[in-house]
Amino acid sequence: MARALSDDWRPLMPRVRTVAATMPDITATQQGRPVDPVTARGPIRLARRDAPEAG
Repeated sequence: MARALSDDWRPLMPRVRTVAATMPDITATQQGRPVDPVTARGPIRLARRDAPEAG
């Protein structure tokens, strides 16, 4: 999501993660497992809860 907002997307990630955590229709995953987007370390994937996971 942050990459869609700016070429310099890394500084945007903390805010994107915080906002994602407040959205009930968004899930964050790492290695296919749900994680808290705020406390997760490293890359995460954000997706709509009703969307099938790519793999």
